[in-house]
Amino acid sequence: MQPEELVERITELTGAADDPSAAFDPADGLAVDRVAERLLERFYTRNDGRAFDLLVHAVLPKLMQVATRITREVGVAVDPEGLVTEYLQRLFVDLRPSPRVPRHFLAEAERVLLADAKAYLEPSRQRSSLAGLLPAHQGAPTGDAAVARFGVLFLTLVQSCFHRLSETDRRVLIATDVDNLAYNQIAEALSIPQAEVDPMIRDARERFAQRIAGAFSTPPGTEEGGA
Repeated sequence: MQPEELVERITELTGAADDPSAAFDPADGLAVDRVAERLLERFYTRNDGRAFDLLVHAVLPKLMQVATRITREVGVAVDPEGLVTEYLQRLFVDLRPSPRVPRHFLAEAERVLLADAKAYLEPSRQRSSLAGLLPAHQGAPTGDAAVARFGVLFLTLVQSCFHRLSETDRRVLIATDVDNLAYNQIAEALSIPQAEVDPMIRDARERFAQRIAGAFSTPPGTEEGGA
């Protein structure tokens, strides 16, 4: 996605004609921080998946540069893309009632990526299942290629986790997050009292997030239930 298209989609999503992201340059750290803060806050407060998708496009080039530099400086044999993927996964599955949105996104990301890279030097460190899917590092992909590669890996894992949910959880998540049905419509579709819809959605999302988090922390070849 070109910067111009990214700016247009961010402005459209936030609904601000004078959006300061109009000067967005993915190579400009301050611009990345500003846009990341806005999109992450929208994702957390409104559960807007489009905001997270735009966030990935906006921050991935910078994060890949940071992760590549860190792996070289630390001297750890780990694919930078694996580090970045795990960091973005944590943002996606943050279940705290009010997740903290860092004002200096890149500085916070660099701190976490550095700690993760150093952790790979520990003998007891287990590789995540997604990192196990990544080929040996032969130079970090950049631009749309990196976004597409991350997207395919992440989507594959998320889809696998979704299909491991119960039928009820899948139905309620599709109703609210795919079909965007109102609570009364969800209650009618599931034949439940409307008062039960909100806790059912929260519980389903929590179980979904836990499955995703568990998939990232499960070593390759030891998936739950052997499936």
